Amino acid sequence: MNGFSTPPRTLVLSDGGTASLLACAFVREELTVAAIPPGGEENDCAVMPFADELTGPGADSISSHAERFALRLLEPAAGLFDSTATGHEKEVRALLAATYFAAGHGYARVLWPASAAVGEGLSLDRIAQITDAALLVGRLVALDASTHGVPSIHVHTPFADLTTAQMRELVEDMGLAAAA
Repeated sequence: MNGFSTPPRTLVLSDGGTASLLACAFVREELTVAAIPPGGEENDCAVMPFADELTGPGADSISSHAERFALRLLEPAAGLFDSTATGHEKEVRALLAATYFAAGHGYARVLWPASAAVGEGLSLDRIAQITDAALLVGRLVALDASTHGVPSIHVHTPFADLTTAQMRELVEDMGLAAAA
């Protein structure tokens, strides 16, 4: 035993952007602090594409982030954005599908790097949307724990209230600019 608590198996939802880069670094840092080496069996954290339309550069960034932080790269859950819904409803449906996918594969935490950044500020309504969706989706999926076996699944949103400038500053402070 390493003396540190072992972080939960985490699935990072990624669109290949700055917040997704930070999310991968966040998970790798947790694993490092817990003395879990890259590639070991205990390091079963993964990255999954999470974007309605993922272009070549975005997909390349996701692969690059997964490789740099020694996280498994998963194929997107089937039908993730196959909804006729639009806007926030489409996003929530996709988050629900991704969280069920995570629970079905034994992940206890979904790291959703959504941000309410608008220009150089924040949208308070968007912060509420993100945090409410994360809380409610996690609780809804946990109701089916007898089926998927993960009663304590949570959707974590560590960047919901960070501005674009704050995320850029974190990237610089952590020396991640080359991976952005």
